[in-house]
Amino acid sequence: MLAALAVLATTPVVRGRLAVGPDPDPAARSAALAALAALAVVTVVVGPALALAADVSAPTVRIASGLVIAVTSVPDLWRRPLVAEPTDPPWRAGLVPVAFPELFGPPLAAALTAAATDLPAGPTAGLVAACVLAVAVADRLPGVRTATRPLRALAGGRAAFAIAIGIALTMHGVYDI
Repeated sequence: MLAALAVLATTPVVRGRLAVGPDPDPAARSAALAALAALAVVTVVVGPALALAADVSAPTVRIASGLVIAVTSVPDLWRRPLVAEPTDPPWRAGLVPVAFPELFGPPLAAALTAAATDLPAGPTAGLVAACVLAVAVADRLPGVRTATRPLRALAGGRAAFAIAIGIALTMHGVYDI
């Protein structure tokens, strides 16, 4: 359950929305969401396989994932979300350097690895689908696509929640050893 909360806490809904720019190209947006889904699936499949091959226990994976989530989410408390430059053609200049780090960063990868280690394949696949769906739905909502104060506060709140979940996941791993 804690790993599932970690995945939800690290899903970059607000940051992903701001990274796409004011008028994203629909084909590029679809490609970015497909890449998010593919990277998430690869992480879910490869993460536990690597842990098994390296003979790393589930509690150790929880500790490592919790530390990665907590430490990499700290800068998100005050860092402004990356925003595509308005002069760039939609998604062309911002797809790789802006959208990918915002959509699939280390916290989400660590949370998916912990979830894949702790949960069966079905719920983990559901979490991957929920991540992609949340980012896709947030991107389709009408409204502001600039880093306004409420959106920055929402992104900071998500970061604080991710830090708390990361610490809880680490402690769960420590107490499980």
